[in-house]
Amino acid sequence: MFWEYDPVGDIWNIRAGFPGAPRQNCSYFTSNGKGYVGQTYGCGFADTYFWEYDPILDNWTQITTLPSNITAGSVTISTLSTDAYLFGGYDQNGNLLKDVWKYNIMGNQWDSIGQMPGLGRCYSVFWGFDSVIIGGGGETSDNDTIFKLGNDFYLYNIFLNLWRPVVFQNSFDSAGAGITFVYNNKGYYFGGYTSITTSLIFNNNMWSFDASRFFPTDTSTGIASVRADVTFSLYPNPVGHGQGFSISTSESGSIVFYDALGQLLDERKLVRGMNTVRLSTAAEVVFYRATLQDGRTENGKVVTSP
Repeated sequence: MFWEYDPVGDIWNIRAGFPGAPRQNCSYFTSNGKGYVGQTYGCGFADTYFWEYDPILDNWTQITTLPSNITAGSVTISTLSTDAYLFGGYDQNGNLLKDVWKYNIMGNQWDSIGQMPGLGRCYSVFWGFDSVIIGGGGETSDNDTIFKLGNDFYLYNIFLNLWRPVVFQNSFDSAGAGITFVYNNKGYYFGGYTSITTSLIFNNNMWSFDASRFFPTDTSTGIASVRADVTFSLYPNPVGHGQGFSISTSESGSIVFYDALGQLLDERKLVRGMNTVRLSTAAEVVFYRATLQDGRTENGKVVTSP
């Protein structure tokens, strides 16, 4: 059975039942007012199916199956209302993995985008801050028999597809299977367990941290600073001749491209979220001017290389 809680009326309402098989240790996320759940290991079977729940229509729709052998123990974070990211987990043989998958919500498509640093892990903890995702911990192992709680954490820049380690001012006293959420650029963590050596030891502590100091500000790559409240970002930059680049914007609008002589090369509409652009030009520098719906303008240049 599937239930909905009404906080205004303080009542529970029964909703359309989940159409898939019973499951545990699943992954889940929300985006654009819809819920998503998938994967399972246990109950006598394992699968990598995912389902979408529409609370307005009160129905479930099966979406594209995760094309991987990761069956459970993953963490899924949605960002920018356009994508969701799945980190780690384990397969049917209990092998811990560190694979990262990206799900394009509008395109209903999964893509492999590499691996996260450190050891394979499951039941880890992650926080999503639009332009960056921070996470780690969980159960890790460097062999097939001895598991331990990881205390390593990393920042993933979704625009650059890059990882770097982060260090918290205070170490969590538990870093596995806890509840996480984000509010006003702060990450919160509750519960979880502190030991897995002989038996699970749980606690009821809550932690929080200010994520602002972790947001990228380095412009040495030639890309404008990316912060959680960014309204416009173009990457990669430089870009190879004939290759495409992406534009992420929180507002719709338009963008024009021109060469060093001021000649118009192209003009495109921008939609809110992710935009992909490919230009056919031999120019070594392409200038752009974007006009966003809120009236803001963005000027910059794209450096091209062979």
